[in-house]
Amino acid sequence: MPESVPDTASIAPITPSAPPPGAEPPPPPPVSDKATTAAAPTTTGLRLTFAPGASDLSPESSSSIKQLTEAAPPGDATTFNVLAYAPGKADDPSTARRVSLSRAMAVRSALVADGVPSARIFVRALGEQFGDGPPDRVDLSVTGANAPASPAPTAATSR
Repeated sequence: MPESVPDTASIAPITPSAPPPGAEPPPPPPVSDKATTAAAPTTTGLRLTFAPGASDLSPESSSSIKQLTEAAPPGDATTFNVLAYAPGKADDPSTARRVSLSRAMAVRSALVADGVPSARIFVRALGEQFGDGPPDRVDLSVTGANAPASPAPTAATSR
């Protein structure tokens, strides 16, 4: 039997930290003045509709995403869910997945550029599994404590 109690190890909790000094800012999202992406508020966030095969954000849709992130409550309990869809052909399902992934990553890039930590963003590229909504879209929802019911409509989101 040991004659003394061993020292207890302590581990400091992991806390989110600011980027190290001198770190590069995240790359900007793919925004194009020629993009026709439109954003509309939903009960849980935004629905972004894209032109067929397109994945760039319009300046208006990028602004709508920024407004949504600013309205979201701060803290680790808030998460952003990005569900991306694209139509495809029965003989080539991978194209739909690739297009939906490109759209999801464009929205993710906009969220990161707006200051959302990447650990709070959950991306799913679902390709042809678009359900009842339009096939060329991304549904962005905010979940967590005190998440906004929907962003206030603005000129950029009321198309």
